[in-house]
Formats: sequence, C-alpha cells, structure tokens
Amino acid sequence: MKYIFGTLFALYILLFYESVSPVWFNPLYTSSSGSSFLFTYYRALYPQVFAGDPVTEAVAATIPSIPLLLGTAITYLTEDAVMTGHWITVFQLLTPIALLGLGLRTVIPAPPLFLSLLWFIHTRPFIEQMAGGDPRGWAPTVIALWIFAHFQLKSPWRSVGIALSFFIHREAALICATTELALLLLREKEDRPVLFRKRQLGMLLLISTIAFF
Repeated sequence: MKYIFGTLFALYILLFYESVSPVWFNPLYTSSSGSSFLFTYYRALYPQVFAGDPVTEAVAATIPSIPLLLGTAITYLTEDAVMTGHWITVFQLLTPIALLGLGLRTVIPAPPLFLSLLWFIHTRPFIEQMAGGDPRGWAPTVIALWIFAHFQLKSPWRSVGIALSFFIHREAALICATTELALLLLREKEDRPVLFRKRQLGMLLLISTIAFF
C-alpha cells in the first residue's frame, strides 16, 4: 500500500512541476505580491541606491530575519532579485515537505504520510502564497517546523524550535507557540516534575514574546 501512495505522490509532484514549469525560473515572471518585497533584495547589489530610503527600510522591516538574510545571500549569487524570488519559492516548497515527512514518519504509517504531503501541495491557499518568493509563503514552513519539533524533539528543544520560527514567519509562529502552550497546559499525564513543566512553560512564553517583538 505504501508503494501505491508513494507512486501517487511522485506522480502528483510531476504534474505539479509541469503545471508551473512555464513560469518557474522564468526571469520575466514574478507575482504581484512577491514583487512588492523583492526590490528590497537589490540593496545587496546597490546599497548606495537604497541607502536611507524610508520605503525600502519599511518594507525590509516587515520581512523576518531569516528570509531577509536568505534572500540577500541568494541575490548576491544570482544578481537578480526576480530569480531570488524563484529560489525562495523552492525553499518554501521543499522545506515543509521535508519537515512534515521527518516529523510524521514515526507517528503515522506511510500511506497517510504520503497522502498528507500530497494534500499539502494541493492546498491552494498555502501554495499560491509562495509564488514569486512572497514572505507569506514561509507560513507552511513554520507550521511544519512545529509539527516536527512537537513529535521528534524533546521538550526543551521544542521551545528552541518555536523561538526560531519567529524569525521565519511571526504570525504563524505565534499560532504554533499558542498551540504548544495549550497542549502543555491541557496534558493530564506528565512524566516530568510539575516544577520543570512550569519552568518550561515560562521559558517558552518568554522566548516567544521576545522573538515576536
């Protein structure tokens, strides 16, 4: 059964690639929302042009640290912010698939795992936000990171993973942090001492608050 679902997943990946191949890595294509952010990466090539520009500074301030650093580094290599957007789309698409696969591989059997990955790629509200490297396209990465941290990491490292996600997509990270806090509070059976759990809750809340602001 797992081979059947694995084949279906591979087939859907192929069909997905064929549907986007005319515009993917096309230097003449970007999305309307993606283009409103991509120009900020040109600061990597022409810092003197954008120095002190309030619009550029305001837009760059809305991009979390990790996507901003990644976009700047890619622009150094490609020398084209539009192509940077295409490469960011690749990261936004592959990272959630990898994190979901690693996070759920020991939790559910292979058939529903492949089905969940297939459904993720099929979910238009997620995928369409990735077009052109739109920063909103990082939300699935944060959600997948939380799923991976929740199922595969020990309690202290979950807090680190959630804190890291605030530097990728703040709003999605806030939702994941709130969910993790709720699960900790509602958990009836806890192997660790109550004092440790309270310290863990406090650390997660503190780190999340500082990272968000």
